[in-house]
Amino acid sequence: MAPHQTPTALQDEERSTRTSPDPSDRLCFFYGSLMDSGHIASVLDLVKEPDLRPARIHGYRTMQKGPFPALVRANNSAVSGMVYRRDSEADVEDQIAGLSNYEGESYGRHRVPIRFGDGSLEWGWTFIWIGDEKELREGAWDLEAWQRLWGRRNTVVSESPPVDRYAVEEAPNRIQ
Repeated sequence: MAPHQTPTALQDEERSTRTSPDPSDRLCFFYGSLMDSGHIASVLDLVKEPDLRPARIHGYRTMQKGPFPALVRANNSAVSGMVYRRDSEADVEDQIAGLSNYEGESYGRHRVPIRFGDGSLEWGWTFIWIGDEKELREGAWDLEAWQRLWGRRNTVVSESPPVDRYAVEEAPNRIQ
């Protein structure tokens, strides 16, 4: 470690330089329409809806790009969302390609530390806004409103212990 770099600076550098996920990363953090397990199943052509786990990422916030959220860097902020854990590495490339196609050119894959309600921290990846921030506006995104508009049902949330305090303390379907 260089004398002028702190562990935090190194972590920030790691985060900023690893923009594509390592194929071994099995966690995907979603903060918009992909928090709906039925929608993930449709986008990824899964046989069944995946179980999702509430979580947060720090150092980001959401803004609006039309009717959808866009994740941007922001100190002293956090975003609540849902984590999808891939069952197998067999179709990682197909899933990454499918998600990248769904998100479009203005979003890029980015590695992030994901904090779960039980306090555990794991690395995974998400899509952040890489377009012009002038295209974004302030605003909150609401999963339940999106589900009503598109005729979706509630998302499937994993019931495995320990119970995530974010699932209890915050409505994970309300992003701010």
